[in-house]
Amino acid sequence: MNTSSRLALGLMRPGRVDLETITNFSWNTAPQRRNGSSLPAAQERRGYLLRSMVGADRRRIANAMNTLPVTDVDQVMLGRTSEFFQQIVRHDPSSTYLEGLDRSGTVADVTVPVSSVTGWYDIFLADQLQDFTTLVDAGRQPRLTVGPWWHADPRGMGASITQVVEWASAVATGQEPPHQAPVRLYVMGAEEWRDFASWPPAGYEPRQLHLRADGTLAGTAGSAQPPSTFIYDPNDPTPSLGGAKLNPTGAGPVDNRKLEERPDVLTFTGTPLTDDLEVIGQVTADVWVRANRPSVDVFVRLCDDLVHVTTDGATRATVHLSPTAYRFKKGHRLRVQVSAGAFPRFARNLGGVEPAAHATTAHTTAFELFQDEAHASAVTIPAR
Repeated sequence: MNTSSRLALGLMRPGRVDLETITNFSWNTAPQRRNGSSLPAAQERRGYLLRSMVGADRRRIANAMNTLPVTDVDQVMLGRTSEFFQQIVRHDPSSTYLEGLDRSGTVADVTVPVSSVTGWYDIFLADQLQDFTTLVDAGRQPRLTVGPWWHADPRGMGASITQVVEWASAVATGQEPPHQAPVRLYVMGAEEWRDFASWPPAGYEPRQLHLRADGTLAGTAGSAQPPSTFIYDPNDPTPSLGGAKLNPTGAGPVDNRKLEERPDVLTFTGTPLTDDLEVIGQVTADVWVRANRPSVDVFVRLCDDLVHVTTDGATRATVHLSPTAYRFKKGHRLRVQVSAGAFPRFARNLGGVEPAAHATTAHTTAFELFQDEAHASAVTIPAR
C-alpha cells in the first residue's frame, strides 16, 4: 500500500533528480542499508507524522535544496552523508549498482492476495499501477483503490487501515472478504467513487489537444507559425506548486494562476466545454523543443511530470504525465502549462554539460516550443 516494487528507482530518471522527494526521504531515513533497501527509521519515531504535517525542519530542508552541487545537499540537511541520498543522485537508474533496489521482476511471482491503496497525488502512483497491471497479466486477481490523496494523506491512511481491518483480516482467517470491484477509483471533479473492471478502464479513447502558437488548445495542429519562446533562469527557477509530494505540506491540487503569470511559463487554454469531459488513464505529451544550451528540462502540466532532453535542433520529447481520473465540467476549459522546470520538486537544470548531480555553474536558457504542422506539439488524453 502506498509503495512500489522498485521504491527508490521510482524517484529516478536519466538526467533528472527528484530533489524534493529524495531530500525529504533522506531526512527521514537511516544511513544504513539492508537487503538493498534503506531504512525509514525516523518514520518510526514518536511524533514523526505530526512533525511532517506541520513542516518541522522546513527551513533546513529549504536551505539544503538550494545547495549546489546537488551531491552536497545531504551535508547541509543532515550534517553528514546520507548513503541513500548519494545512491540516488550519483547513479543512473540503469546502473548495476542499484540492481538490488528493483523488485519489479518478482511481482508476477506473488501468489498471496493483494489489495493496493494509493492516491492520484502519491509519488508512487505510476509504479503501483504498473505492479497492479503486472499481477493482472500474471493471472492474479488483485484489487486496486485510488483516492484523491497524496502520500501520507490521513484519508489515504484511513483507507489503508480499513483495507487491513475489513479485507486483510478476512483473508488471513480464511473468510470471504467484503465484495469490491477489481478497480475502485475516485473521479475528481465529479467527486464520486466509481467501480471498474480493469485499469485503465475501457471506453476512454485517446484525444489530442494541440498546443497552438496563439495560446489555445485545438483538435488540430496550427499552420506555420514562429515557435513560442521564453527564457529559463536557474537562478530564478520556475517553482513547483502542488502535485505529487512526499511531504504532505502543499501537496495535491493547488491554484496555479500565480505560476502562470511568470514569463517562463507557457499556457495553452481550450474553449469552454459544451459537455462534461471525463479523463481517466495515462496522459502523455509530445512536444517539439529547441534550446540554446546543451540540455534543458521540459515540464508539462495537465497533471504532472518532467522529462530531461538533450537538444539537437528541434527535438521531440515525450512526457508521461501522472495518470488521473478527472471530470472537466461543462463550461470549464482545459489548460496546459509548459515550462523548463519545477523547483524544488525537481533539481534545477543548470544548462551546462556537467552531470546534474555535480553541476555548479548556472546558464540562462532560451527555450523554443514548436507548434506547426511539421512539429505538432500536443497532449493526448484518454477521454469520453
